Amino acid sequence: MPDRAAPSRSDAERFTSISDLGRLPAQAVAIYGASFQARLVINMALLTPRLFIPKEGHSPVTFCATQEEGRPFLAETRAERRRAGRDDDSQA
Repeated sequence: MPDRAAPSRSDAERFTSISDLGRLPAQAVAIYGASFQARLVINMALLTPRLFIPKEGHSPVTFCATQEEGRPFLAETRAERRRAGRDDDSQA
């Protein structure tokens, strides 16, 4: 059994990404493994701001079954943003 006294690198990275979530704008989001009910609630929560924010301010969101299915979506979205000159990765 691994020693859990000190967080592993992935745990530390995960904590950092979660704690910075409110300070960094999401450029794209891939949600995986969510139940139907969770997807419904998330979609409803995301719909409201989209009614009031100009389209340029929208971040694409997708739902997928596994993390591996979400990675290509995020990579393609990142590539599209770079091609369009809207690469905001430097904020991270």
